[in-house]
Amino acid sequence: MTPSLPPATTLISDPTMASSLAPTTAPIQPSTTAPPPPPMTAPFPPIVMASPQNPSSIGHSGFGQSSEPDTRCLITLLHTGSYPMKFEPPEVTRWITKSLLHQLPRPVAQWTDYPRDVLDSLIQSFLCTYRFATVNQEEDVRIAWEKVAGRCFYDYLTKKKELAKRAVGGVADPLQWKVHGPPAIRKDYWDAMCNQWATQEYQAHSAIATQNRAKMPEASLHTSGSITFGCHNKRMEEETGGPVAYTELFHRTHKRKESGEIVL
Repeated sequence: MTPSLPPATTLISDPTMASSLAPTTAPIQPSTTAPPPPPMTAPFPPIVMASPQNPSSIGHSGFGQSSEPDTRCLITLLHTGSYPMKFEPPEVTRWITKSLLHQLPRPVAQWTDYPRDVLDSLIQSFLCTYRFATVNQEEDVRIAWEKVAGRCFYDYLTKKKELAKRAVGGVADPLQWKVHGPPAIRKDYWDAMCNQWATQEYQAHSAIATQNRAKMPEASLHTSGSITFGCHNKRMEEETGGPVAYTELFHRTHKRKESGEIVL
C-alpha cells in the first residue's frame, strides 16, 4: 500500500493549474511612517556625593601644592551684619539644602539631631565641589558651612511643617500632618518626625525657644561678632599653646555664655 501524503500537501500535475494557484496577495511595501521619538530623559541628574579630587590639595585650607588643575567651582564667602556668613552665588545654599535632604540617614526632627559623621562627609563633599579665592575664606569655610546648613535645614522643616498644618485646616497636631509630607523626605522618616514633634518634651522645648527668640532677637545673631573664625582660632591656639579642635572652636563661637545654648 502506498503511504498517503499529509493532509496539507496537494500534488499538482498540470503546470497551468499550478500558475493559477500562485498567491495573489500584493507584496508588502515598506512602511513610510517615522519611528517614535526616544523617551525624554530627566532634565536634572540626581544629587551624587562628590569624591575627593586631590586629598593633598582639598582640606581645611584647600591651598596645598598640586600639579593637577583645580576644577572646583569658585564661590565667595561673605560676612554681613544680620548674616555673619553666607555663600555666593545663592545656588550654593540650595545645593547644601538638597545635599542634607538627599543624604538624610534617618528621621531627624531638628538640626542638633543630624548625625555628625554624615555632616562631616557632606562638608568634605562641599570642599571637593567648591573653592574660594582667599586663604581667609578657606579658614572659615567649615564653620560657615555648619552655620548655613543649620539655618537651611531649620528653615526647610519650618516651611514644610507649616504647609502640612495648612493642609489639615490649621490643626496644630503634628500627628495629623503625616499624609502631607514633602517628597524630599521618605514617608517613614516624615511619620517618625511627626511623632517626635508631637511629644510633650519637644512641644515644651519649642515653646521655650520661641519665647526666647521673641524676648531677645539678638540671640539669633552669631556670637563671634565681626571677628573672623580664623582670628578666633589663632587666639584660642595662643591661649592653649597648641592646635584647637574644630568642636572647641565651634562651641566658642556658637555658645551663649549665660545659658550655654548653641546659636546657629
